[in-house]
Amino acid sequence: MDPLTKRVIFDTDTYDNMMDDLHRGRFGGSHEIGHVVLHADSLQEKILDGKAIIRLNRGEFPAYLDPEWQANRFAAGILMPRNHVKRLISEGAKTNDLVRIFNVSLEAASIRIKQFEMKKPFRG
Repeated sequence: MDPLTKRVIFDTDTYDNMMDDLHRGRFGGSHEIGHVVLHADSLQEKILDGKAIIRLNRGEFPAYLDPEWQANRFAAGILMPRNHVKRLISEGAKTNDLVRIFNVSLEAASIRIKQFEMKKPFRG
């Protein structure tokens, strides 16, 4: 992701997977778009101010502050909208149902369902 132009450049595999409507490409593309939406402005400010962009180890701060975690949550919200997932779960949908309905991986569907098992699910 280029924060100055707010462009996303995909590698060939991700692009091909997106074009073939494969869940890995769809999630990867949505994840990278999440970085543009969520982080481009703050990264652009640092670049324009001449500040270094520091790469941190993911264990150095809480998950919700992790840009990768945020982009994953953004992608999950795009691919599996909250209202639809909530309704499907209330109707008895399981992980495999979400995989089939939203064309996502088993891992992505499992994580999304767990979000709704918490008392206060993430609103995204």
